[in-house]
Amino acid sequence: MPASNTFCEALTIYKIYVETEKVEGKTYTTKNMAPIASNYADKGYVSKEEVEEILAAVIAKLSQK
Repeated sequence: MPASNTFCEALTIYKIYVETEKVEGKTYTTKNMAPIASNYADKGYVSKEEVEEILAAVIAKLSQK
């Protein structure tokens, strides 16, 4: 399980940039989509720290009985 600060790229948030080039008198425009750099905590994914916290709470509850 990855840590919360592990690098990931957003699957739904991206930056669009446009490239324009001229070839033999014709202008071609290309739209590119690049994912935004992020980490697991920013995206709300379950991280190693959260799982450890949940397991510690479960073990503590089980050991009380």
